[in-house]
Amino acid sequence: MKRGAASAARAVGDAAAAGLPGVSAIERAAADGSVPSVVANELRDLATRCRLGLSLEEGLAELRRRTGCGAWDAIVSAVLVQRQVGGDLSLILAGLASGLDAADRATAEARSLSAQARLTARIVIAMPLAGLLMSAVASPGTLVRMLESPLPRILVAVALTFQVAAAVTVRRIARLGAAGA
Repeated sequence: MKRGAASAARAVGDAAAAGLPGVSAIERAAADGSVPSVVANELRDLATRCRLGLSLEEGLAELRRRTGCGAWDAIVSAVLVQRQVGGDLSLILAGLASGLDAADRATAEARSLSAQARLTARIVIAMPLAGLLMSAVASPGTLVRMLESPLPRILVAVALTFQVAAAVTVRRIARLGAAGA
C-alpha cells in the first residue's frame, strides 16, 4: 500500500482539480487506472462505504488505520485539513505525492548504495572460514594438530565467537535497512 500512496494522492488531486468533490474524486481516482489495483480496491471500498452512509472523515480514518502507513497518514491528514480550512486540494496532494516519490527514490538509492557494503561484509566474514578450509585441504591434519593444544583451541573459540557476532551484526544492519523501506 505504501508504494501506491503517491499515485493515489496524485489521482485524487487530479480528480479534485477537475472539480469533483470528495467521494466522487476518490471514485474517479480508483477508476482511472493510474493507481495499483490494491490501492484502487481500497479507494473503491472507501467510496462505496461513504455512499452507503459513512462520513468521509470516518472512512478516511478507517483507511488510515487499515493501511498503517505514514504516507497514507499524510494523505488523509491533507484531505481532512483541506476540508476544514480550505485550499487547493490538487496542489496539496501534488506536493505530497512529489515528496512521497522523492522519499521512495531516496530509500531505493540508499538500498542500492549499501548493497556493495553488505556483500563486502559477508565476504570478509567468510574469508577466515575459507582460509581454514583451504589449509585443511592443502595439509590434512593441520586442524587436528592445531586443536591439540589448549591455547589454539581458545583462540579458535574466540575467533568463531567474533565471526558469529559479525554475521549477526551484518544481518541486523541489513534487516534495519530493509525495514526502513
